[in-house]
Amino acid sequence: MVRPPVSTPDDKRYIRSEFIELSELCSAMGADIEALRHEIAIGIRPQPAYVLDDGAEFVARDYLSLETDKTRFEARLHARAVELGVPMHEVARIWDEYLGGGFGICLIHVSPESIVEKEFHISRIAELTEGNIPLGEHDRNALRRHVDALDALERPFCAYDRTIFGGSVSRDRFITAIRERYDLPSRAGERQAPASGGVL
Repeated sequence: MVRPPVSTPDDKRYIRSEFIELSELCSAMGADIEALRHEIAIGIRPQPAYVLDDGAEFVARDYLSLETDKTRFEARLHARAVELGVPMHEVARIWDEYLGGGFGICLIHVSPESIVEKEFHISRIAELTEGNIPLGEHDRNALRRHVDALDALERPFCAYDRTIFGGSVSRDRFITAIRERYDLPSRAGERQAPASGGVL
């Protein structure tokens, strides 16, 4: 998925608060930015999460520690999926999305394990809320645990993210909406999306 450059002031403020410019990260860590860009171009390192309309590239602060070996990535993905009992049928698609930088937009720390954990919590939330049936205390507590766990994995997102992902993001559907529908309290220390962050 080719994403358009980010141009609005609110989105830029969010990105600058949550991410670091690739050139700044390379300077701080003594990394060769041209070598990194070559790795991105040949498909062994993820794309930046965002590119601004002035060409500035933004990545997570732990970007240099991301997995770049496909075999190791898939092995770690499978291992965590087995631990959690999550079927991961589209490994090739997941690797492609990882390289495309999409998970960098969504997850605070991107790893094969956190990708599986996101899928695990979303699937459990969907199961528990299917049909909008009133929940007993046990299921309600389970729902809150999964919502809180997903909340801890995901970034706040911004209006740009909602636009490129079709109007809503997983936080809207599986955290905000579920808390409102089931009157669940927010997780202590939860970071809220910017007030101008789009439709929730």
